[in-house]
Formats: sequence, structure tokens, C-alpha cells
Amino acid sequence: MLKGCHRWQPSFIMERKNNKTRIPELLSPAGDRAALSGALAAGADAVYLGGNRFGARAYAENFSDEALLDALRLVHLHGRKLYLTVNILIRESELQEAEQFLLRPVQAGLDGVIVQDLGLIRRLSHRFPGLHIHASTQLSVTEPAGASLLRDAGVRRIVPARELSLAEIAQIGQSGVETEVFLHGAMCYSYSGNCLFSSMLGDRSGNRGRCAGPCRLPYRMEATDRECYPLSMRDLCGADVLPQLVSAGVRSLKIEGRMKKPEYAAGVTECYRILLDRLETLSGEEGTEVSPAQWQEDPVYRRERERLRRLYLRSETGTGYYLCRNGRETVSLDSPAYSPTDDAVLEDVRARFLTEPPRIPVRMMLEARVDEPVRLTLTTVAQDGTPVSVQTEEGLCQAARNRGMSEMDIAGHLDKLGGSSFRAEKLQIQLAPESENGVFIPVRTLNELRRRGVTLLEEALLQANGYPPFRMAVEQESGRPGLSEGIREGATRHPVTGRLLQVCVRNAGQLSAVVRVIRQQGPDKCPIGRLYVETGCLRQPDAGQVFSALLEMPGRPEIYVALPYILREDARGIGESSVSLTSLLRERGQQTDGLLVRTLGELALAASLYREGIPGAGSVVTDYGLYAWNHETLQMLGELSQGDVPEAFCAPLELTSRELENLLDGMLQEQGMILQVYGRAPMMLTANCIRHTSGHCPGQASPEQAAARLVPGTELTDRKGQRLPISVLCDNCMNIVWNSVPTSIHRHLSGVLRGRLCPAGLRVDLSTETPEETEEILGFWTSLLAGGDGDPAQPPYETYTNGHFRTGVN
Repeated sequence: MLKGCHRWQPSFIMERKNNKTRIPELLSPAGDRAALSGALAAGADAVYLGGNRFGARAYAENFSDEALLDALRLVHLHGRKLYLTVNILIRESELQEAEQFLLRPVQAGLDGVIVQDLGLIRRLSHRFPGLHIHASTQLSVTEPAGASLLRDAGVRRIVPARELSLAEIAQIGQSGVETEVFLHGAMCYSYSGNCLFSSMLGDRSGNRGRCAGPCRLPYRMEATDRECYPLSMRDLCGADVLPQLVSAGVRSLKIEGRMKKPEYAAGVTECYRILLDRLETLSGEEGTEVSPAQWQEDPVYRRERERLRRLYLRSETGTGYYLCRNGRETVSLDSPAYSPTDDAVLEDVRARFLTEPPRIPVRMMLEARVDEPVRLTLTTVAQDGTPVSVQTEEGLCQAARNRGMSEMDIAGHLDKLGGSSFRAEKLQIQLAPESENGVFIPVRTLNELRRRGVTLLEEALLQANGYPPFRMAVEQESGRPGLSEGIREGATRHPVTGRLLQVCVRNAGQLSAVVRVIRQQGPDKCPIGRLYVETGCLRQPDAGQVFSALLEMPGRPEIYVALPYILREDARGIGESSVSLTSLLRERGQQTDGLLVRTLGELALAASLYREGIPGAGSVVTDYGLYAWNHETLQMLGELSQGDVPEAFCAPLELTSRELENLLDGMLQEQGMILQVYGRAPMMLTANCIRHTSGHCPGQASPEQAAARLVPGTELTDRKGQRLPISVLCDNCMNIVWNSVPTSIHRHLSGVLRGRLCPAGLRVDLSTETPEETEEILGFWTSLLAGGDGDPAQPPYETYTNGHFRTGVN
């Protein structure tokens, strides 16, 4: 056991099929055609790749539309599967293009599409019934309730958050969906999909596939006062825990690396193919469980583990979060550099897998009799072992006038299969000469026989492998709503009125400051109409008295409970769980007016509490982390809420004002939009902990004690001297890395109030602000909304950013 690391061992056993261990699919990256061929040749069961649009690796070579269709045909001829990555957020103006982009691959038999955008999931499930939709890891599914919602929405497979333990993954797999987990390669420091770091610092959004990798840069940690790489995760090497991964019931093991070289794709795939086959052999016909100790001593494991070390891995590797909640040993503090790659290993991989594309062995038999058509029979074997045979005839066999053709002459024309997916394993030629000089077959006839035979065999093999041409049905629109066509009838917008200001508080000091501002201005005059109170704040002992006084205040603002950014069903009791959260909401839900929901699992929890009769669960607002970039997502969130459509949604932080207007134009229902006007952007939500990494973890405590141990002074300093504050949330066992400066759109407030956005609320988010700073900030914003003397050019904070309100992301 490594020092300082929360560890546990899973208590489940390998799933068996017909008494044998069920070995998961081996899924390999294909950044280009060479990597695709190499992965297939090395033993991948499936590959994943991106097209020239809508993928989360915008800087990879990727595949053109035609190359994608060619790749599908190649993969299916080999009896493997191909999954297409469409794993970015989709703007309102891109919905139709994204759907059209998928039309031909779907018709050609695409095995699955990996999707981040909830709206696109909804659109594809309606448009392409039967298409296997895989929820990307960017959706950060962390517990069974969220997985069940996606299952009911048509998702077949879920790639859970990479931060989950083996036990948590096993629980998600029991919710009726397949699970696909990462097996090998680079790791993100933030929960995937919850990182705005690259977006806020350089307009290159990870949610659009353009992450600049700021987590790999050096930072100075406040606790240690030295420059290091605290955000750089060690590479994952799942070979060490392969038996446990199989035991967790996963259906697919995924190798990361669409940006890496073909030698990586082929070499790593071969290593894991050997390891999975070895694991199956060790488990035997009876499916005997292979213990971690037995695996670590196995000579095949030891050999392949060493080969993996020499194939483009960082100098420090680990098992990620599978056995470890967080800790110093999960990051490469000293350097994120790669270990030297062994040239001999690379050359061996090139020679065996990349010199020639993988070809399918075929047996050929030619039969020729004078004055009869020449017949060619080609035979191969489908993926399931079934023989596949085709026969074709062409021209007439002629009596030779001089020297007849030899079998070598004929074979020289028939075995020219280099341009196809086949190679001649055996060639038989049966000639029945009826003239003294033998037979003659025109070269044109032989070439045509070969070409037609190959084409027929390809089609027969595709069908035998389960891929008849254009197998997927495509539903017609039949009046279903599509893209924005202006503001639809019945979806009118109302003028901005009322107590618009909404404030989110994180701790007792901020809550007290808000109450003082309301009392000073008077509840009937203060424009603060709603408070979002974080669950951590509700658990702080100092907040109890203030909260009670707020509840008794005449004309008080609405009080919504802000649910955690991440909800985990942790087997060791570390962090918030649905059980402890439900207990809190049952208590507070009788006093509060609604919920601010941040995860899919929390949507399910809210619906459950509402059915239970908890009044505070009846009004739901979805936070900006449940990204609503298009109207289909808003529809989807309503459906996932089991019919109780959220009353409002918080505008995503990466959309411009124009893009938000386009989104509102496409809305099909009345739903208010809440716009953040002030607040630091949460640039990372992390399971790893800076205080733990620096050796200053406060340890486990009760929820009340943990909530009181928030440390707002923890921070990182980048190379330019910018300080990034970090909230250490011990009650949820996670960190939030905040932007160095707050976003503030006070200069654009007049246009917001008079323009087409017409927000239902203006939100002030407090993060690290002191009570005194809180009062100054709220005084500034309430003055602006009240039409007072506040000068928009002189807020009480010296530095700020407009975020993406005017300038969008790439």
C-alpha cells in the first residue's frame, strides 16, 4: 500500500459466460489510416476514430468523409467494430450539420457513436433508431442514477468518469448499461467535460476538442512554495489491474491515444491482446478467478508490462483511480516528460504491423474447360468461423493454338490481390484441356474474374459478419422540430422584470454578508430575489443561525439548495453520496424553495424527492455545467427530469451573447435562462486534491467538521504570476480550481436588460470572497439594478474578464 493513498480492493468476481471468463472488447485508437491498420493487425476488437468535424481531437489527422466510409468497410471485413467520436458540445446552429454528418456512416453500418452533447443524444436516438449511442466520459457519469437516466434515453454504453474506483464502475454496470473504461494512456486532471482551463485562458475549449493542455505546465504550490507539475497526471497503465477490471464487468477496455503515432496504436494493442488472451487462458474453462498476486507473478504479464513501458509512456505511470481515491503518487510532480522509447521495439512493431495492411486469407479455385465459361471460387471464413464462399464466371476457355497456359501463368494473374483486403492463402487450378496444345484464357478474363470475385466475396463477408449494406433505418423528420426557425409560436419572451439578482454562496461568512445587504436595503427594495446555498454551507455550524434568521425574514428571497458539483457513490464513504444528500434535502427541503442541480444523477434524485412529497424538490434549475448549447439539450433535460421540466437553466459560460440568442430562438417551451454576470469560472473540478498532493490533507472527518475545514487560501501560481485560488471541499473530497480573475459583464448589463436575451435572473457567484468583499460586490450590483449611482467602469474588484460573453471559443 502506497503511503498517503486511500486504497481498497474490489470484492466482486469475474463475470462468466458458459463457465468461461468473459473477456472485454479491446478498443484501440485510430488517429489515421496507418494507426487503424496497425490496430487491426495487432488484434483490436474495435477501433474508435474521428471524422473531420465534431470530434474531441481537433488536432488529430482524423478521417475525411470518404476515408471514414472506407475505414468502416475495412473494419467490417475483418469482423471488427468501429465507433465514431462526435464528443464535443454542439451549438444550436450546428445541429442539422451534425446529424447530416452522421447519415452516411450510419447507413453504412456504423457500430456506435461516442457523444458528449445531451441534445445530440436525443436527436440521434429519434433520427437513427437502433444506432448504438455511447455516452462519452465528458458527461462525467459518476453513479448509477445518472447512468439509468441515460439508459432510459436510449444510451447503450457509458464511458464513466475516469475518477471512479473499480467498485463504482461495477455499480454502474449493474444499472443495465454497458461500461467502457480507459485501460491505458494519458489522464486528465479534471473530471472530463468539467474543465474550462484552456477555454478561459486561451479560448481553446476542451469541450470543442481544442484543449491546449495547461495541466501539463509548471505551477508553484502555496503549501510547498516550489515550482512543480501538480496538475499533470501520471499515465494510466491498466495492465497491472487487468484481472480486477475484468472482474468489474466492463464490456470494453479503451486505449487512449488518437493523437499518438501508429506504432503506439499497434504496439500497445498487441501487448493488451496478449495479456487479455493470457488472462482467459489462466482462468480456464471454468472461469477461475485470477488473483492480483497470481497475475503479478505471471511471466507473460511481466514481459508485456516491460514492453508497454517502452512505448510512449510518461516517465511515471500508475493505475489511475481504480485503486486510489487521490494522492501524491497519481501525479508527475517533477516532470510530465515521456520515458525514452525503445527504437528496437518500434522497429519490430513497424515491421510486423505497419509495413503491410492486414489482409484476410482466402482460398481460390479456378476451373476451366475448353468452350465453357471460366469459373472462379473464393472461400474465406467469417469472424464467427463460418465459411464464406462465392463463385463467378467470365468469358470462355479456348483451345490454345500454340503453347497452352500453365498453372503458373494463370496463378500470376489471379493472386494479384494487393489492392484488396485479401491475400491468397491457397490457389488451386483445375484445367481440362481438350486440344493437344492445352488451353488459353485471355488475361482480360482472368483479371475480371479476380476483380468480380473479390467484390462478391467482400459483400458476402460483410453480410456474414453482420453488416449487410445500408442496414440501419433512418427515421423521417415527420414534423419533428429541427433547427431554429426564428422564435416559434408560443415560445415568446417576456420583458425583464422583478427581483432579478440571484446569489450563490459557499460559506457562512458569505451567507451572513448577503443577509446584511438585504436587511440594509430592505427586503422589499433589494433586487436579490433568490439565494443558492451550497450544501457545504448548510452543514457548517456557523451557518445554522444565519439560515434560520433568513427563513424568518419577511419578504425573504427564495432559497434554493445548490447540490454538489460531483455526486459519488463511494464504497469507502469518502465524499457526498446520494444517501447523505437525500437525508440533508429531506430536512432542508421542507424549508427551501428549490434545487440547483449539477449532475444527471441529481436530476434523478430531485424527481425522486418530489414524488416523495418534499416541497423544495418541486422547482429545479439546471446549472451551467449541465451544458445546454442547443434546444435539444433543454428538451432532453426535461425528459430526463421525468416530465417535470426544469423551470430554468443557467447559461453555459462558453457561449457568446449571440449564440445564447440563437439558443433561445430555437427553444420549444417556456423555460427561463439565468445569466451569470459575476463570478470566478470553475476551471477544474478535480478528484485529486492539491492539499493532499502537498502533504497537508486534513484527513477524514465528520461532514460538519469537513465542511468547516474549507481552505480558501489554497492556491497555485502560474508562470506569469497569476494566482489560481482553490477550494478544498473536504465534505465532497474534491477541489475546485478557480480562474485567477472573476468574470464580470457589468459593462454589457444595459444591453442584456434591453436586448433579446431577456434573462429570468442575473446570477452572482461567490467563490473565495470574504464577507467584506461580498458586501461590496453585492452593493455594486444592487446599485446597478436599482438605477443608482454605481459606475459600471469602477466595480469594487480591480481586475476582471468578460469571459466568452463577447468572444467565443474555438
